[in-house]
Amino acid sequence: MMDYQKVVLACLCLIITCYAYPESNRNAKFSIFQITKFANAPCKGDGSKNGTCYTEQECENIGGTNSGKCADGFGVCCVKTINSGEGSSINGSHIVGESVTAGSTYTYNVCPCNDNICRIRFDFTDFTLAGPTTDPGTLAAANAGLLALQAGTIGDCATDTFSIRSGSGMNTPTICGTNVGQHMIVDSDGVACADVNFNIGSNTFTRTWDITVTQFECGDDMGGPANCLQYFTSATGTIRSFNFPVVAAGTAIDVGVVHLKNQHYKACIRKPAGMNRICYPPCSSVDPTTGQSSFGVSASPNAAAKSENAAGCTRDWIGIQGGDTDANAKAGTLSIVNRFCGRELLPARDTAWSAAITSATAVCSANVPFELAVNFDDNEVMVDGGDAMTAEAGANPGGIIGFSLCYTTHGV
Repeated sequence: MMDYQKVVLACLCLIITCYAYPESNRNAKFSIFQITKFANAPCKGDGSKNGTCYTEQECENIGGTNSGKCADGFGVCCVKTINSGEGSSINGSHIVGESVTAGSTYTYNVCPCNDNICRIRFDFTDFTLAGPTTDPGTLAAANAGLLALQAGTIGDCATDTFSIRSGSGMNTPTICGTNVGQHMIVDSDGVACADVNFNIGSNTFTRTWDITVTQFECGDDMGGPANCLQYFTSATGTIRSFNFPVVAAGTAIDVGVVHLKNQHYKACIRKPAGMNRICYPPCSSVDPTTGQSSFGVSASPNAAAKSENAAGCTRDWIGIQGGDTDANAKAGTLSIVNRFCGRELLPARDTAWSAAITSATAVCSANVPFELAVNFDDNEVMVDGGDAMTAEAGANPGGIIGFSLCYTTHGV
């Protein structure tokens, strides 16, 4: 076709198009965003925070900050920060505490972005509050006379507190201290909002928090099962009790570390395809005669193994359904042991501590779904003049520290 013929044909098409629309439509002005559609998907902002892809006008309407382009340049990566006393239903919002004032309360209202939201996740990119009561910590047996006086206060968030009250009735435990890298997830009914609460004491201390909010629709596997406060999706990872420090393998835990009081929740782990069992070795293992490994939950009457299980765990314990040795879990042997406590974490059939804790000596389970329950009561067992077997503190290794477990999943 000759060039002049193409021009004539294009003009005819334009004339036909103009007369195909009413006069009002022909005179209207169209924005490119009226004909360009894109998903409000997560996006990476120019700074340290991720956002959600919106049009520039939509981002302005929700009070967000333009943090770069998305959707091939048609949208902006909108970062929404919720201020204290405000609410938001924007998926991917951020709760940030800056210039925190002592003696103040900070509340944030997180609402479902639609009526099909079943889970709301809060990731703690930064989380530093005043810590719990630690005195006297894990001491030598000679100082055990001090412990009975402190039994009811160890692990108490006496200065600062944080908690989430879910509109669906699933409320979180109260926590404090340093919890960078931790997370919480609450159930949602798709209607009621969740209340995020910080109560800051009068003590002079530098507090900071930066929490990313992610909402999951019903049926989205990444949101995790209902009633699971934490959900881990990788084949290997670390599960820490709140306020437990991040430590390298082979590093002894400081005697001043304590777990928080009144912790009752469940951590769930996604089962990878082809995996039939999970093992929970301590992240850091050291000789108990010289230091503290990354597990210390309650006292134990077992002097040789420094560990206890089943009916021996009545106050503080972690729950691993069918916990056993790796060999027995691999063979499908059904264990009825579900609770573990003491100064060391050992399988029910092990009788002595091992200097090289691996998946062969860790507590393992073939029970599905993979879950780890946490039960810490409101008081530590402290006997005046007690030793490591009759008191939760008083000698090293201590039973008041909590845990850091490096879980691994395994196939046949």
